[in-house]
Amino acid sequence: MTLRFGKHKGQQFENTPKFYQDWLLKQDWFKAPKKEIPLHRQSLAGWDGHGKKGQAIYDAIFEQECIDQDLTNDELYDKYN
Repeated sequence: MTLRFGKHKGQQFENTPKFYQDWLLKQDWFKAPKKEIPLHRQSLAGWDGHGKKGQAIYDAIFEQECIDQDLTNDELYDKYN
């Protein structure tokens, strides 16, 4: 996360001094940086089969299963259908 304010403006949060990070995290107005979760680790809970984000997650999960099982897309599709 790039800071857009203050003494360390323009720097990555994780590259700022530890005391500054601690101070920021104690502020009510500051939102802590979130770690990006890879698509294949995200949940499809609540996805109704429509929407680009859900489709992207679904595709990433499918791709990861192909890699984990050392199968082609067609082989994995045939396995589950």
